[in-house]
Amino acid sequence: MFEFLKAVNLNIQRVHIRYEDDVFNAHRPFSCGIMIDSIFLGNTESHWNFTSPNGMQFKRQENKFLNKEFNIVRLQVYFNSMSQMTIPTSLWRATKHDPLQIFSALDAVTVLEMMNWCFDPERAMEISQHNLIEPLYINVAINLNSEFQAQYVHHTYKYRVVVLVSKVIVTLTPDALKDVF
Repeated sequence: MFEFLKAVNLNIQRVHIRYEDDVFNAHRPFSCGIMIDSIFLGNTESHWNFTSPNGMQFKRQENKFLNKEFNIVRLQVYFNSMSQMTIPTSLWRATKHDPLQIFSALDAVTVLEMMNWCFDPERAMEISQHNLIEPLYINVAINLNSEFQAQYVHHTYKYRVVVLVSKVIVTLTPDALKDVF
């Protein structure tokens, strides 16, 4: 099991999950979604040893355990009311019986531009986007002790998970609440 976990590595860049709706309330089309700059899961030779019980200060301490780090960089959640639809419902309706559906009406360059627009800082400034959760960082350290045996007390733990989350800023205005609900 430990060898399998040691072999698992993951690196994903630019995740954007978006939901658009211009049918439910045609007078107030909206979009909402989650954007993540990167997700990383990898091995490290050390674990985190905290120098203060309530702070974010830590030192790396080398060990012979299996150490994994899982990082999410710039996770944000947004909601846009009166949003322009990336893919209008009319296009979906017109192509829903085609085997390629909406992709039969869009060329590859257009699809690529649609996928990348939200990660372009200049383009993102053009769009009125209300972040419900401002970009944040999540770091998780996972330590697995393959030599742990319950009858011996010199091994302090079988596994340990430490989670660090940057400052979380949630913004809800009366207008945003009205639009969301």
